[in-house]
Amino acid sequence: MFRKSIVSAMLGGSLLLAGCATTLTPEQEAQLRRAQEEYARRMQQLVEQRMAQQRAQQNHISTHQQGEHAGSTQIVRNASEVAAVPVQPTEQELARRIDEARNTGQEYHHQIQRVRDGLEIDGKVYVDPEGELVAAGFDMVSGDVTYVVRDEASDERFAVNYMHVSTQEPIRIGTIRRRGSGFAFESVTGKRLSGDEIIPASRGIVMIRGVNVFLYQPGEKLLRVRVPEGYHVARLQRGDVASTHRILIEKDAPKENSGAELISILGALGNTLGMNRADHYALLDIDTGKAKFFDIHIQGKKVSTGTGCVQRSYLVRECSGSVSYESLYEPTGMRNSGHYYWRLSWFRTPEGVFAIVQEAGTKDINMYNLDTDEMANLFHRGLGIAWFDVLRDRNGMISVSAQMGFKKQRIDDAIAYFEQHKTIQTASKDTGKEKSGN
Repeated sequence: MFRKSIVSAMLGGSLLLAGCATTLTPEQEAQLRRAQEEYARRMQQLVEQRMAQQRAQQNHISTHQQGEHAGSTQIVRNASEVAAVPVQPTEQELARRIDEARNTGQEYHHQIQRVRDGLEIDGKVYVDPEGELVAAGFDMVSGDVTYVVRDEASDERFAVNYMHVSTQEPIRIGTIRRRGSGFAFESVTGKRLSGDEIIPASRGIVMIRGVNVFLYQPGEKLLRVRVPEGYHVARLQRGDVASTHRILIEKDAPKENSGAELISILGALGNTLGMNRADHYALLDIDTGKAKFFDIHIQGKKVSTGTGCVQRSYLVRECSGSVSYESLYEPTGMRNSGHYYWRLSWFRTPEGVFAIVQEAGTKDINMYNLDTDEMANLFHRGLGIAWFDVLRDRNGMISVSAQMGFKKQRIDDAIAYFEQHKTIQTASKDTGKEKSGN
């Protein structure tokens, strides 16, 4: 457009000069032609210079925008090449970034727990500035943390970040988006997984699709294990899948209002009284496909509350019915101590992977070395144990406390106690794992 306007002005100027004189000599006509040619040449140069400036300015804007939006760029030194080219990192490059972020010195034992919209790490709260932290997996020995952040612009998208507690600098490892009733994960390296549920692990994510479980960790072989028939992955995990290579599985619940449900309820009563042994929960070894079963009943995860209730007096309330549902807490706000989440905890130590489990109804607190199939009883009370807690101090010492009636008892060094009282257990059950690679 600019060029067309200049040329039109040049032609109009020539006509104006031609109209200024009524009669020209041959010599004057020659001079006029030379002046018009020189004028046209100079105007053409001006047009070309202006168009070159516009092209250069547009290229600068485009390059600047690419630099702002690209997560990783490669700078090109040759001015004739594109100024910035996005580069997708490889699995090895992403793993190297994670290794560089980790504390490469002595391993410290950290205190990490979930709090609302964040994590409490060694007494200090960490929150991500990008959005709400909705799930996290962590290893208190290594200090590795992987967490999921909700995208503030969309409830359908989530970011997956790795962080080490020593630096607390997040590294993006991928994104999650809802897809129908399930989820799709894509790493920053381009690796994709899809399934029904996602569990963050300390150095990656676990994708669950039906009876298949996938463990993705940057730079490592993709691991897959198949859950045994009649079981599924438990919704809540009180241990880190990545560092222990164990995942909790749960027996499929019987259909409501069926004979199997009635048998299950009666079995739960017998289990509470210590009359029979349940096999409703197990830790599945992702590497070997073997499952270690524990004496925990599935009915314990439910609580009941009355419906259609009328308060007759300060102490008496009459209800026309009741409803049962799964909950970590009783309607009173206390722990639902029968829920599997409170009855089983597992973790990695230098001596191996251990699990501490409340079994035989509520009578026993047992400790297992999952690598050696050894077991030691930590606490026993015929009338039942209300609850137990596992604590780890900064030096790695593991202690276990239990509420024994009106008294609380504590074992300060559970590992040392285990070594003194351990016995060999029967071998774990092989579930027929299917192996796979990348």
